[in-house]
Amino acid sequence: MTRLVAWTLAAVLAVTGLALAGSGNSAEKPRLLSGAAWLPSARAGQLALLDGSTAEVAAQVKVSSGGRGLEVVQQGAHAYAVDTEEGALRRVDGATFAVTPALASGTPGARPIPDAREGLRAFASPDHLYAVDVEHGVFTEADAHTLARRGALQPLAADADAQSTVLDDTGTLWALDARTGDVDIIGAGRHTTRRHASTPGPGRLVLAGGSPVLVDLTRRTASLLRPGSGEAASTVPLELREGDEVTVSGSPGSPRVYVISRGVLTICEFHSTSCASSVRLGDSGQGFGQAVETGGRLFVPNYRTGKVWIVDLAGTRVVAQPRVITPTTRFQLLTRDGVVFFNDPVSERAGVVRLDGEVIKVAKYDPARPDKGVVRPDVPQDDKQNRNNKDDRDGEAKPEPSATPLPPDPLPGPSQDVVPSQDVVPPPPTGNPPPPPTTTAPTRLPPTNGDDGASDPPTPSDSPSPSSTPRAITIAATTTAPTAGEGVGLEVRATDGGTAPRAAAWDFGDTLTGSGLSVTHAWNESRTVQVSVTATFDDGRTATTSIPIAVSARTVTLTVSNTGAGTVTGQGIDCGVDCQETLPAGTTVTLTAAGGAAADFRGWLGCAQPNGGVCTVTVHQDITISSSFADVVSSGQAVVEGSYTVDLDNGRVGAGSWDIWWYQASFTQGLEESAQMTPGRGSSTGSTIVNLGVTDFQSIGPEQLPGLAYSTEAIPGGPDVPNQLVDGDVFAVRTKTGNYSKVLVVGRGRWDITIRWITYKSG
Repeated sequence: MTRLVAWTLAAVLAVTGLALAGSGNSAEKPRLLSGAAWLPSARAGQLALLDGSTAEVAAQVKVSSGGRGLEVVQQGAHAYAVDTEEGALRRVDGATFAVTPALASGTPGARPIPDAREGLRAFASPDHLYAVDVEHGVFTEADAHTLARRGALQPLAADADAQSTVLDDTGTLWALDARTGDVDIIGAGRHTTRRHASTPGPGRLVLAGGSPVLVDLTRRTASLLRPGSGEAASTVPLELREGDEVTVSGSPGSPRVYVISRGVLTICEFHSTSCASSVRLGDSGQGFGQAVETGGRLFVPNYRTGKVWIVDLAGTRVVAQPRVITPTTRFQLLTRDGVVFFNDPVSERAGVVRLDGEVIKVAKYDPARPDKGVVRPDVPQDDKQNRNNKDDRDGEAKPEPSATPLPPDPLPGPSQDVVPSQDVVPPPPTGNPPPPPTTTAPTRLPPTNGDDGASDPPTPSDSPSPSSTPRAITIAATTTAPTAGEGVGLEVRATDGGTAPRAAAWDFGDTLTGSGLSVTHAWNESRTVQVSVTATFDDGRTATTSIPIAVSARTVTLTVSNTGAGTVTGQGIDCGVDCQETLPAGTTVTLTAAGGAAADFRGWLGCAQPNGGVCTVTVHQDITISSSFADVVSSGQAVVEGSYTVDLDNGRVGAGSWDIWWYQASFTQGLEESAQMTPGRGSSTGSTIVNLGVTDFQSIGPEQLPGLAYSTEAIPGGPDVPNQLVDGDVFAVRTKTGNYSKVLVVGRGRWDITIRWITYKSG
């Protein structure tokens, strides 16, 4: 994406000037505007403007020397970078991308609180910018443009932290002192304190519907606070246990909070003062973070697995669990205007999560050349020479940019992976740019001549000839971090302002070579390769350069679809809770179906190697494996004595209601004894029966039972009459409630019979 597009986007954002919402716009939780977000990259010392609608990086801005402590808070189109290593703030203008104080000035940034370091936080509203040091319990208001402190430092809650300080929609700052339970309220030129608002101990402050919510973990309550006084307007009880890992977040548009503990998401409404809805997410201690809401869906980060759980709020059910990042990464999740962003605040990894669970991953910068593509619109004159003499990773000196440099055109391919080939400055937003200055050949000055200080004109030997001057080239790639099998577009370009190369020879680092100014290549293995190119120019000169390409294993998605109440486990799958897993292509997976007491496994669909309840499949592409379970109403084994009844819907022997009767009759001495398995026979039970003979009990499935020829005729089983109820005999019963049972004769005694049964729910 060219800088002209980036400039236009920034100008639109500046005009839009949308207000922020959420938990106070703290640097702990960056906000975004109009579908675009400023995202920090601590290792590179940059902020990246990510356009959510196109999933493209619109700008990269350098704000620090790089390290581990960089956060961002956004207000309107502008960003405030918080450097917690230096304890400094910087402002990035959303229209010009100018940095205040300028990075080239040599200062670490503005320090409205001189002694602040890791405890520094920033909170911004349209009318106020607050700097807070949560370690030392002080705050101050700062100028939104110059970042200079306004007035003296003031005390704040002495034991407040990042989870207990918020800025509400009116521009009021709220801070909870966990040591005393006091809540400080700063707004409208007043600083008041509500004493003992919470029980001393750990607590939370979040925003719900733009208003503060106080979460008292000791009392196990959440209270919606009134503006100004801080008194509780409404309180809901929370189902928490001592020692629970608890995360709380608020709805941006409603008086509602989302509480996650023991792997369960609970939705609490203040208008009804209840927490009536809950959704099972996983096991306790799985590392769930604060949820964000948009489009009627809740997005819950899971730091342990690197996944985002997407919950449909209308149906209170999990609809997707896409993996967005490497497991155990403490990533950020934020949303605006229907766009959900994820961001690794340390590295280059970021992206967008759609409502349906689609994930678009974006590199905020090129990790091989972090400063490549950085916008520098306001480098002071006295710093230009230092900038020009600073070598980049290719060993080239940075050229002095002209008044209106033209941006390079990107290669075709995935736009989110295109990295500009050189540092450029965005053109002005309106008007036609003036023509670039005329380029002249470099000259070298001879020593001074005599005592008058005059200089002789340069001789021909003082100007290097075209044939001896080395040419400078660079490689532009559609991505430097492809997956195995993914085609990468590569192009060689001249970077010294001269003519373009006429030919190029490529070494792809995998024993293969190619030719042409633009080529496409794919690597089949996961590894880092060094791609080299030698370019030849019209005058016969050549130039060589190279870049690293980090090839990762191609991943595919395995999805399990369950029909019925059973579960399927294996290779990170635990369905029905977690039914999707991202795996390296070529992974062999073993899935195991377990019905338990409530379900009976029936089979697989889409499995290459089914073996009963076990499915083995090698995943080379996205695949869905379906498992089928029949819902079991009752199952078991029992000894039934003579003339006792059995209720097959609940497994009770000798119950008042029944489905089969093990009926026996004794006649006068010397006559035969008789026994039979009797159904309802037109009685109030209304059950029917059919004998299937000696057969495989396991092979008879619930799908076969409804089609059998049931009747009210008893099955004979006496010792002196034709006996069909021998060991291994199977009969089926349509129960009084309309369910279907299959029954196995396990063994016979003189007066009793041992049976095993499974009763399936009808339909």
